[in-house]
This record gives sequence, structure tokens and C-alpha cells, in this order.
Amino acid sequence: MKKRFYIMILIAVTMTAGQDLSASRLYQESGIIPNHSVEYVRTLNRSASIDADAAFYNPAGLAFMENTGLSVMFSSQTYNVRKEHTMDYYSIELEPFVPVQTFHTRSGFTGGLPDYYYAETVAPVLPDLCVVYNTKEWAAYFHVGVMQAANGMYFPNGLAVIDWGNLATIESQLAMTDPDVNTNVLESFSSDADATRTEYFIGGTLGAAYRVLDWMSVSLGGRYIRYSGRMEINVRDVAYVVDGTYDKDPDKEWDIDTSYSGNGGSVCLGLHFNPISDLHIGFKSEYFTPVKMTKKTNTFKVNPLIETSGSLNLFKDGTPGEDMVYTGGNGDSTFMMQYPMQFNLGVSYFILKSLKVEVSGELTLRNLRDMDGREDDYKTFGYRYGGAVEWWFMKNACISAGYSYNDFGIKDDKRNEADPLLPSHTIGAGMGFVISDRFDFNVGASYEYFPSKGVYSTEYTNVSAPTYHYLYKTFDEKRIAIAVGLTYRFLGSSADGSESEAMKKMEVR
Repeated sequence: MKKRFYIMILIAVTMTAGQDLSASRLYQESGIIPNHSVEYVRTLNRSASIDADAAFYNPAGLAFMENTGLSVMFSSQTYNVRKEHTMDYYSIELEPFVPVQTFHTRSGFTGGLPDYYYAETVAPVLPDLCVVYNTKEWAAYFHVGVMQAANGMYFPNGLAVIDWGNLATIESQLAMTDPDVNTNVLESFSSDADATRTEYFIGGTLGAAYRVLDWMSVSLGGRYIRYSGRMEINVRDVAYVVDGTYDKDPDKEWDIDTSYSGNGGSVCLGLHFNPISDLHIGFKSEYFTPVKMTKKTNTFKVNPLIETSGSLNLFKDGTPGEDMVYTGGNGDSTFMMQYPMQFNLGVSYFILKSLKVEVSGELTLRNLRDMDGREDDYKTFGYRYGGAVEWWFMKNACISAGYSYNDFGIKDDKRNEADPLLPSHTIGAGMGFVISDRFDFNVGASYEYFPSKGVYSTEYTNVSAPTYHYLYKTFDEKRIAIAVGLTYRFLGSSADGSESEAMKKMEVR
């Protein structure tokens, strides 16, 4: 009888644990990375660019490029990301009793939980290519680059939600009697868990800009995005010790491997203004189409009781498994995702002959999209803003520094371990060199700091009585980028061997 009740507890708890296991734990929702040129890495503000990287940041500005002809810009960055989180499952309340300290946090528990969980990945090469042909009246452009990536992001201790689900089963069982008088001792819990996320979203863009007035241009472009990713989860050696009794069962192990892919796109509109010679103002809006992602379950072997709960249907593609019968349902073969519509505004101005300042802002409409209901996890807006200075200390060399702040707009209680979507402060710096009238070279680096966020949450289960589980989680993250790039110009105003307009301008300054 006791074993049967334990099974009921396990099913109910895992059902609750899975309610928040939405597709946000299958793939990242952190959106398009902003680093698509070295000039961005070293300034963090390019929404008023009139260089070749305007193909991504400010397409209408391409009509105001200082050189005519064909420009090819290539850049690549090395990207390091580290995410950390902790979990304190500190209290449990089984009605009609009052909340009490969880059994695994009392004296006598020997541990088995990590002090913190983390994931780290290094992307050694994230390339971008911009190709622009400019005539001073109109410009055509092409850009291809990595919109979003997770290069084998590895969680060596698994995720806190996995350990919480395993602990909640035994905590609920022990709390069946009045916890204040319960003499049972949870002596140990242990497991060997890990997870790996791999993700590559690649985008290609074609478009054109036209100078409708001497001081104004417009642009239109279309982007195609190929989405692909994979999530692997393994849980082995799940074991408990209660009152000296050791419980370990191979059926509690997990082996999940699910991949996904899809195709989508966007439409980009732009405006650029140049009311006076040293002032440039750029504007861009972009709408992204909803994407129906297709899942493929490569492996799905889990504790049959957890499978029965349906909490892991997220990782099922709708077809029966080869090695087990899906009693909890086959899941769905698709899920929806959509990048939010965004608006960018930037200003660039030479306040002195050799000193330029730039400011920019980005607004995203976070809950006006189709995300299978997950759009309700967000506030109305997300935003990014910042500023930069660039000093031309020589006619052919400059140094720059920039800052930006980003807030994804997610509600605090909707953050999770796999993708916490923390606000961040980023600083960047670097140098640019005009090697010749045809060739520019840039280097830059940035550091993105995420202030730690702490979140209290309450999980609910109900078997014989309502049960509340009280948790506190913290989230931390940091990112470092190092980038190099070059621009080469063919034909046009630089092909006759004379100095480029940029070099002439610097001589005047």
C-alpha cells in the first residue's frame, strides 16, 4: 500500500514539475545575437552605420556610404558563454499542516546536491559576411550570418528542475504525517545528470536602399532563417537513503535526445537621414514570421512513471517509441516560435573634427507573437539602449569604446534554469585602421555582465491533499566576445588608386 501511494505521489509531482517544462527548455529564447560586425563589438551602437555592416544594422544608410562600387566586409568572433544557477528547495507544506523545513535540508542529510549548476560553451568562429554595391543613388546588399547559436552548451550537473522533481517525490512522501513530529530521516539523495544543447540559426538577407532626397534614403529587405537545434538529457544512478534503507532503481534513469528544425523569415524596412554633413540618423523596423518547428525524437527512455505523467511530452515528436509504449501520450510533432517585432533608432555625430559620438535604442514587442502561449511570460516590451565614442587620433586609425544595456522583458517568475533571459550591461572597445584606400581592418572585444537575479517560486501538487513546495533560485551569466574583421572595396570611387572619401575627410579634420 505504501509503495502504491509513493507511485501516486511520483506521478503527481512529475506532472507538476513538467508544467513549466515548456519549449523554452528545448531551445533558447534569448533571440538574435547583436554581434554581427567587429565595429559593433567595439562600439555596441551601429544603428546609424553608413559602412558595409549597415546591411544588418541600418540598411537605408548604405545609400550614404562614402565609397561607391562593391564593398565586401567579413568578420568573425570567438564567443564564450557561461551560465550558472542555484536552487534552495527550503520548505514544504502539506495541508492541513503548516509549512516546515524540507527534510533534505535538516541535520542528518549528507548532501548529494551541487552547490551550483552551470553550463559553458565556446564558439570559436561565428562569421558574418556583408556584400554591398553602392552608386551614391542606390545600393544593393546581401548579408549572411549566425542569428543565434549554442555550440554544444554542456550542463555537467544537469538542471535544478531535474533534482527538484526527484527530491519532491520523497519530500511529499515524508510529509504525509505531521512534519513536526515525523521522525523519518532523509539521509542522502544522489544522481548523475547532464544535458547538452546545440543550436544554429543561420540567416541570409537580400535588399536594396534608395536615396529619395539628398538627405534621405529608404530601404527594403527580406531575410530567410534556417533553424536547427538539439537537446540531450541524461539522468543516471538516482538513489535515496531513508532511515538507513538504500533505494536505487535503473528504471528511474533518463536518456532523451530530441532535435528540431524549421524555416522562417522577416521583412525589414529602413529610413536614413543626413540633415547636415556630420549627422546621421538611422531607423529600422523588422517583422519576423511565426515558425512551425518540426521535432524529431532520436531517443526517449525515461522512468515509466514520469513518462506516464506526460510532463516530458515536449521531447516527443508524436510517433511511438521503439523501446517503450508511450502511455502518457505521444506528444506533438511541432511547436511554435517567433522572434519579436523590433524597432531600432540610431544617431551618429562628429561633435569635434576627430571625435564621433553614437547613441542607439531598440524596442521589441515581446508578447505580440505566436509562441504556443509562452508569449504571456513576457511584458509588453523588451529594450536595448547605449552609447559610444570614437576618436580618430590619426587620419587612418581610430579607437572606440561603447556601452549597452539590454532587457528581454520576461517576467521574473517565468525565468528558468535553461535560459534565464537576464538583463545585462555590456562594455566594448577596439580599434579601426584604414590600411589603404581599399582596405580597412578592425579588432574589438566586449564583456557582457548579467546582474544576478533571485526568484522565489511555489510549486503545487495534489494527491491526498494540496501540497506546496517553496523554492528559491538564483541565476548568473557572463559572455565574452573577441572579434576581427576586414573590409575590401572593389571598383567605384576607390578603384582609381586615389584616396577614399573617408581618408580625405580625415585629412580635412
